[in-house]
Amino acid sequence: MITLSQMLSALSPWWVEKLVIPGFFILMGSIVGWVITELREKLQARRSKRVFLRAVGLELDALSAQLDSSAQTVDESLKRLETGGGPPQFAGVIRRAVFDSQLSKLRDVDDARIMEVILLYSDIGALDQVIAKLNQLGTELAKLTLDVTTSLAYVAPARSRVMSALLVLKEESAKYRRRIATLREKLPPRST
Repeated sequence: MITLSQMLSALSPWWVEKLVIPGFFILMGSIVGWVITELREKLQARRSKRVFLRAVGLELDALSAQLDSSAQTVDESLKRLETGGGPPQFAGVIRRAVFDSQLSKLRDVDDARIMEVILLYSDIGALDQVIAKLNQLGTELAKLTLDVTTSLAYVAPARSRVMSALLVLKEESAKYRRRIATLREKLPPRST
């Protein structure tokens, strides 16, 4: 009795058995491998995005607390200046470690929440500029008040500029605290 494989081998030329059939299986194996790799990368990218958003959420919580503390310091500095005290000096370091180190590890940033995070972090750098200007004005006021030959006509406007810069810092901090609170609601909770 002749089997089906014997009939096919008798009917097919040698190149079908030696080239086409192995080539077909190699092609199928490559396609299956590619599909599995793509699925694994997609799942990894989704996981990375979720972890990034959770970590940024935690960093935003800390940044919000930092801005709250800064607002208290600004209020104390305003009171001190109103009573004739010395000018403030701020060490303005905005917390960005998680954002800076993890953003580049994302495969895809085409997500509305990630775009909002990027926009917030790019805008919040303005606080550093306000703090730098405030420190510059505070140093100027400190020099004027230390110089006994300086007239009060110079000290009063310098004090007013420092107070104005403090009010700007207070307003900008409040604006960013509101933006952080709004964004934080859209991000994953602290733990799930």
